[in-house]
Amino acid sequence: MIENELEIYKVDEIYRDPKKFLKLVGIFRQYDEKKENENNILEKLFGDRDQNVLIVGNGPSAIENELGKKIDEKMNVIVRINNYEKKGYEKYIGSETHIWANCVGEKTIPRKIAKHINVLTFIGKQSFSQNYAKNQIMGKIENISEVKKIFHTYEIQKVFEKNYYFTNKLTTGLMCIILLSTYYNKPIYCIGFDFYSYSKNYYFNNNLPLSSKHNLDFEKKMFKYLERKGIVKILTEEEIYNIDQSLKLKIL
Repeated sequence: MIENELEIYKVDEIYRDPKKFLKLVGIFRQYDEKKENENNILEKLFGDRDQNVLIVGNGPSAIENELGKKIDEKMNVIVRINNYEKKGYEKYIGSETHIWANCVGEKTIPRKIAKHINVLTFIGKQSFSQNYAKNQIMGKIENISEVKKIFHTYEIQKVFEKNYYFTNKLTTGLMCIILLSTYYNKPIYCIGFDFYSYSKNYYFNNNLPLSSKHNLDFEKKMFKYLERKGIVKILTEEEIYNIDQSLKLKIL
């Protein structure tokens, strides 16, 4: 078995003790006037643990099915990643956004966001400081003075590498899946996770070059492994109709 395949199984250690993982990662607020209890921070960011959660990846398969109306009806928490776009794609990917997960990198395009959206950063650097995260996000949110719910993961890449011995740098999407699936009780639904296997990289028009620091073959195998374990589910037309709408709780 090749080394990358062996590394996939390292994720099992995270799910053996998800509370330990969440504590190691640590999450802090942009405006941390006072230090808050770890559970309070997680609840403010993610809400109730029994909600239906969807992470919308940016791959072309995200707009293969017109699921938008059902997504808005049945998903409590909708997470969008990096340079996502909604305008013109709502009938496929829904119109709501509750969490914007981003890497605040050079390729992250500045945007104006709704005040209710929770912002969550995943900075892929081992040499990390809280001030670095706070300063980086300043240039990515055009109306940052209006946005109060900004959260940062603390040294998440370092946690993967030093505590769980990952050698591959994970994408924002996969880090987001692992983090959210250690918090929520239900499987995490996903669409648009194509690992750049299509002729077009994104469902929207974006010619940004792909990052060379990620091992996409490894990411695809990791995603499939989490899918086999029931930790993630691809949201299909059949799947979304089977989600019990009575389970819909109050969103964040």
